[in-house]
Amino acid sequence: MPGIDDKKLLREFTRLSPALTAAEARQRLSRRPYGSNFGVVVGDDGAALACLRDTQIGVWPDDQTLDALRARWPALRTLPEDEVVHLGLVARFFNQDFTDHLDLPGVVLVDATGRPTAILTRRTLDLALADLRPPSGTRGAGSAVLGEPAPRDGGPAVPIPREGELMVTRYGRLRFPAQAALRQRRELTITVNRAQAGVPGQVELGLTAREWPLRVTATLVGIRPEDFTVDGPSGGVIEVPRTADSLPLTFTLTPQSLGKKEICVLFEQGNDCMTTATIATEVVETLAAPAGDAEVINPPSLASTGLPADVTIYITRLDAETYGVLARTAADNPDSPPREVDRISFKKGPDAFMDEIYQELNQKTKGGLTPAQFDEEVKIIGANLYDSLFREDGFKRFYAEEMYGLPGQPAVQIISDEPYVPWEIMRPSRIDPATNRWESDEFYFCERFALSRWLAGPQRPGALALQRVAIVAPPSNLQYVQDEIDAIKRLPGLQVTEIKTLAELRGFLQNGSAEIVHFACHGKFEGDDPGRSAVQLGSGEYLRPRDLVAEYRNFARGRPLVFLNACDSGRVGLGLTGVDGWAQALNKAEVGFFIGSVWKTTDALACAFARTFYERLQAGDTVGLAMLLARKAIARAGDATYLSYTLYAHPRARAVAR
Repeated sequence: MPGIDDKKLLREFTRLSPALTAAEARQRLSRRPYGSNFGVVVGDDGAALACLRDTQIGVWPDDQTLDALRARWPALRTLPEDEVVHLGLVARFFNQDFTDHLDLPGVVLVDATGRPTAILTRRTLDLALADLRPPSGTRGAGSAVLGEPAPRDGGPAVPIPREGELMVTRYGRLRFPAQAALRQRRELTITVNRAQAGVPGQVELGLTAREWPLRVTATLVGIRPEDFTVDGPSGGVIEVPRTADSLPLTFTLTPQSLGKKEICVLFEQGNDCMTTATIATEVVETLAAPAGDAEVINPPSLASTGLPADVTIYITRLDAETYGVLARTAADNPDSPPREVDRISFKKGPDAFMDEIYQELNQKTKGGLTPAQFDEEVKIIGANLYDSLFREDGFKRFYAEEMYGLPGQPAVQIISDEPYVPWEIMRPSRIDPATNRWESDEFYFCERFALSRWLAGPQRPGALALQRVAIVAPPSNLQYVQDEIDAIKRLPGLQVTEIKTLAELRGFLQNGSAEIVHFACHGKFEGDDPGRSAVQLGSGEYLRPRDLVAEYRNFARGRPLVFLNACDSGRVGLGLTGVDGWAQALNKAEVGFFIGSVWKTTDALACAFARTFYERLQAGDTVGLAMLLARKAIARAGDATYLSYTLYAHPRARAVAR
């Protein structure tokens, strides 16, 4: 059984036929090893019908068959063994889904055909979990198995929501014609199925099984009125049964112009899951014959990310110069589609608009300014960026009403089709209602929030093992690289491997593995072709995003954190095949986390930032909070380095013991 290898849970049990008498059933139970007193009644087809104790059988007349007493059997509870990923999930099933049936002896694990394979009881589960929990004030494997953090400073464990939730795989099927006639209404139907329907291009959904039926929200995003009009709502909820396919959710679209078109669908489960799937179709004058189903382009996978961010902002491309801004807060109904709060229009194209800002920022980091002068210059850039992008009755209103007053250090994630906007340095402004004077926010976005990004598409699992580290640090003229390496090596419990040459790195990318891959080196962004942006590995040797072809992605199988502590490493742009750069290349390799810098950084502060970030992860902070605290640790130097880092991850992911 996947994820269950503890023998305490694989209890022997007796398979009982409904034709047995009570006396025969008790006799068979008494002959089982280990004193097992559980029986599973199995029908002629091999499927489990009921789970019984010998004490329950004991109250029945000896000569009556089990089948004759079917009405007195307790309701059978089964758990498909392919849905069990670790013990914490089974505990959750008992604690939440099983509380109204305290008389039941246990849960029967069944295979895909419904045949029983094991029986789990409350008592055996409690014993197994107790054995796995480490003593108070120690670190151990139990933290990883149960989803609990390691204790801080020998004190009690810090309670966090369990990552141990039952995960099930379902398949979203999107059906729309490959060709549609102009101004003729056509239906887009979406179903969520238990099994693949034998057609290509389905969306694999990794769903969290909380309460059946599950609820998946599907929303049409980025639909331009010049392409299609949508008759009726643009979002809806699909109820996913446990043992059957869902009923279809239907959208009605009317094509408005000729040519090749794309329809984008956003899938969510509550607040904490997101993926998009794109349908490619063509609008023609008239249809001569049925065209078949449209293709789903590069269907992504959906994975749960744990607790939702306090605010999630979606930036969706509408056309070459226009992007929709959608938002969802933790207070919103998780079954409702995200709200459109604004639209961004770039007057001369987003790449040209942002390139001027990056050039100006790089100029500011070359020196010659006092800390006060530098801070004032970047404040102006961030304030102008905020003012030029958003409308007063759009995102600015949303920020003032629903983000500005969030308590503590809120987690905010930007999930975006646009690769340009430096959200980290946004500086909101407003009119103070008390004084009627304009004022800028005291903090940049990356100072006020535990901020992270993700490129539109699947998000990776939300837990990060913190044990094996590969440091890529070729010889260079960077004064503080050795300090950075030594600081990482001094962190307790890490196994550190150093990589010095391009040949060694290529070997690692092909066959190696680590939870953290940390680069400490020079970097350079190529605006004309971001795929040729590079990190320098010795004289004349470089690693570029486009080098991460198939065989050089194997290092990412364990969903590591990749930290490119190099100038310009975090920037992405429009390459020859769309969004490109390190963030896109590493996302394609399916790393779980990525940190880079979007403009030039200072060597000494880059070292201090990395050291603080890893220390905070080891202390149990989420990755978003660790980024925020690392920024604050170096912010007083009056240097752009603390603003330049960008994080691609779920902000509430955290490190766990392994």
